[in-house]
Amino acid sequence: MALLKKEGIVEQGTDAVARLREAGFGRNGNGSGLFLHPAEACFLLGRGAIGVEKGGKKLDAAALAKISCKSDKNFPCLLAVYSHFRKNGQVVRFGPGKDVLRVYERGIGREEGRAQHVIFVLDGKWKADLATLWQKISVAHLLRKELVLAFCKAGQLVFIKVSKQAFD
Repeated sequence: MALLKKEGIVEQGTDAVARLREAGFGRNGNGSGLFLHPAEACFLLGRGAIGVEKGGKKLDAAALAKISCKSDKNFPCLLAVYSHFRKNGQVVRFGPGKDVLRVYERGIGREEGRAQHVIFVLDGKWKADLATLWQKISVAHLLRKELVLAFCKAGQLVFIKVSKQAFD
């Protein structure tokens, strides 16, 4: 059973930690179990793969999502994007930064290769300006990944692939 703590969601059962790590979930804590991002925990809760409790009370995916929305207004879109890739069998890692996902090709784990895409999950009200777009392109190029902007529009996920092209 994972615990919702002030520092995050922590799975401490050794069997569960091994199973989740093998499937590409979470990040290692300093000897204190496996830390799960709230989107990972919601995804796993929805599939019945883990249980989460807070203060001795079991939470379901909706309750955890509601708690996560209090600190991150873009959480529903982040969860939708994360779930989209996970349901397609891809490993998804978080960061660098808030609302940034690294997505691996199908069948490739994080221990086996590099992520193919860096996904910036944007608020549906985001207004594109050249400086911000250039900064996101620069981050993707530094990471040597393809840049994809993702946002929720009218209940649908929208993905836009962005690249810098030289026409020499």
